[in-house]
Formats: sequence, structure tokens, C-alpha cells
Amino acid sequence: AGEQAPQLVSVELNLAVAASKLGDPAADAIFEKVLAELRRRQNPALLWDALTFQADHLKSSGRKEEAKQAQR
Repeated sequence: AGEQAPQLVSVELNLAVAASKLGDPAADAIFEKVLAELRRRQNPALLWDALTFQADHLKSSGRKEEAKQAQR
């Protein structure tokens, strides 16, 4: 499908969520990549979901201040 396939960013978001739930330190990098791509594609609905999942990840990692920033 290629890098521009619309489904790819959804798959990467699912990978970030899975990595977060497994405690994988790579989750941060995956979330940042997904968020940057969603901003570039101007997809507000999926961006909102990604930011919510990222905030949950940060909270569960004990990073409450970063979670507050992610939710803004």
C-alpha cells in the first residue's frame, strides 16, 4: 500500500497502544511519529484519539504533568 496509505497511520497508532500496554519504551517514539503524521495529514478525529491514548500511556507511566500537556 505504501507509506501514504490512509490505513497505515491507524495501524501505527494501534502498535503504539499495544507497545504502551506492554510497557515497551518504544511506545513514546511510536506515539510521536503517529502524532506528527496525523498533524501533517490534518486528521483531527484520529489525532484526538492518538492524543488521548498518549495521555493514558503517560499517566500509566507516572508522567502526570506530560499527560496533562498531551491532553491540551
